[in-house]
Amino acid sequence: MANFNLADYETVDSRIKRFYADNPGGRITTELVDYTGDVGKTRWMVKASVWRSRYADREMTLPADEPDGTGYAFENDGEGMANRTSALENCETSAIG
Repeated sequence: MANFNLADYETVDSRIKRFYADNPGGRITTELVDYTGDVGKTRWMVKASVWRSRYADREMTLPADEPDGTGYAFENDGEGMANRTSALENCETSAIG
């Protein structure tokens, strides 16, 4: 198992800001893929897609259909501090991160 050093951790907020600084024409989208279970015991799954440019060609006329990267995350209501009240939001942030 890899060692985790909190001093080296970059927050998702910081990574998003760096992404847009490096890719001014970029975009990030999220999609709720699935949710199952009763209220308070829901399992959430979110997909994030990232494009470095909004356009597929250099002339910037065609929208880019395929993302440059994707990420998935799942969270369960009530598991961990953030998921007691904000499991879906935490899941979305994790997928982007």
